[in-house]
Amino acid sequence: MKQISNKKNNFSEKQILNSKTPDEYIHRSLYSDVPRGRKTILCRQWKEVTGFTSEDIQYARNRHPYWKDKKMSGWQERNQKRWSEHDYRKVKKNRIEAFESEVIEKFCSLNKKDKKGNYLMKDWEIAKELKLSIPSVQHWRRKYLLVLRLLEVLQKKPSKKIILKYMGRHENGLRREYNELVS
Repeated sequence: MKQISNKKNNFSEKQILNSKTPDEYIHRSLYSDVPRGRKTILCRQWKEVTGFTSEDIQYARNRHPYWKDKKMSGWQERNQKRWSEHDYRKVKKNRIEAFESEVIEKFCSLNKKDKKGNYLMKDWEIAKELKLSIPSVQHWRRKYLLVLRLLEVLQKKPSKKIILKYMGRHENGLRREYNELVS
């Protein structure tokens, strides 16, 4: 990919239309004084002339440093808000212990993937079902994948009984054991 200068020029409509790649188009469009409505018209014209698609432009936009920074700003606040909205833990005295075998078994049954490898249930759906928080579900998913990798290295068939046994262990211990076996 050709490196585009970060220098903030004031590009004209003609310069925007003469862009050779979607990356160059995004950069020139971003650093021009052309009004937003006019940029929409230019975008349509540029796509017709060059043959690039909206997906190409979207891909280039997502990789541009300006838009990356824009998307990442406030990520912590957004995550905190999402986590607090989907915190399904019960009051401490009624809370189910995380390592009880029936909870682990229920988690394993909910943590399924489709043929494309996408999870059937979102983190918050499992959290709601098990009355946990989203970070704890993410922790369990990491641990589950680690257990499967560890069993593969040990050449053990991942039966329900073995998975439940390993899921009851601490993640750091599992990770240490896996790294020792792999290295």
